[in-house]
Amino acid sequence: MLPTKRALLIGSPFDGLQGPLSDVATMAQVLSSFCFETTLCVGEHATRKGILEAWRFLIEKTNESDAA
Repeated sequence: MLPTKRALLIGSPFDGLQGPLSDVATMAQVLSSFCFETTLCVGEHATRKGILEAWRFLIEKTNESDAA
């Protein structure tokens, strides 16, 4: 079985910044071209709680042979 490539991308538009959201979208597109499965944690979900939940989800899905 081939290892799965996974990435957690976090973008928080702190203090009204809009760049982080487009940066995450761009990174997701680039990583998908390299066969990465991406999990996004952006906007109102990019809180401490949301980030930790996304991290746990990534860990639960990842096998030791995967790249994360």
